[in-house]
Amino acid sequence: FALGPGATLEPHEHGDSTNVFHVLEGTVTVLRDDEREEIEAPGVVLNERGVEHGAENETDETVIFTASLCPLPS
Repeated sequence: FALGPGATLEPHEHGDSTNVFHVLEGTVTVLRDDEREEIEAPGVVLNERGVEHGAENETDETVIFTASLCPLPS
């Protein structure tokens, strides 16, 4: 993902998959349930199965991160 300033990855969940964010550039604000946490590159965020999660860029620079699912949805 590449989130420009002010961009949002809307909160969502994966009932059958664990999701991991790998923050490669910048600082992203991770939304998890009712919590917010700033994660700087290089950073890793584990989102357990069934936990609502999303991300926001509250900075003036583009944030780059990947999202991996395990197991992959069918």
